[in-house]
Amino acid sequence: MQNVSETCKTSRRRINLFFYKVCELSEEEIAAIPADSARDIAQRIHDAAEIGNVMTLNSIAEEIKAHADSCVPLGKQILQLAEDFDLEGAQKLADFLDAS
Repeated sequence: MQNVSETCKTSRRRINLFFYKVCELSEEEIAAIPADSARDIAQRIHDAAEIGNVMTLNSIAEEIKAHADSCVPLGKQILQLAEDFDLEGAQKLADFLDAS
């Protein structure tokens, strides 16, 4: 049985995933990203998006994709956000990863 904290976290993740389209990754793909890595990635994405550094977002995405097969979908989403110059979306993704 899940504790209340885990239930709330899972519910918040589902709300973000399905209603706000913050993250295009499945729950399994998100779960495959190590928590420590997710926080580091989130901070780096947030910093780059905050100053509009699309080249850094591209570099982060390529680094993530090379890290592990389980991280390829996240790298692809970051590349898409950078290509679309969706810096707000990148910041939301960073916030989502940090909360995961």
